[in-house]
Amino acid sequence: MLLTIIIKELFFLTLVLHDFFFRSRDQTNVNFNNKNYVFVFKGVFMVLAWMFFAPVGIFTAKFFRTNKAICGQKLWFQVSSNHIILFKEKLVLGLGLGFGGKV
Repeated sequence: MLLTIIIKELFFLTLVLHDFFFRSRDQTNVNFNNKNYVFVFKGVFMVLAWMFFAPVGIFTAKFFRTNKAICGQKLWFQVSSNHIILFKEKLVLGLGLGFGGKV
């Protein structure tokens, strides 16, 4: 499940980056410059972090404690810790893009 989420996320990111780098500048309908795209990416990362990864990680740690184990660790711990790690990653990317403009 986590692998499919990562694959979907990477696929979406490659589509956005391909559109940003390889789209002809004459075909733009909206006035976007590089600074606006940085803030769009910042918004995407922060919304993913705060609206998806953090709540799912906290919710699974609190309510889905079972004795099912995979590879020696309990399933709820694996799901929760992976979502919290992804939350921290998106939070750092979003903050870096917001404050520095470049990561």
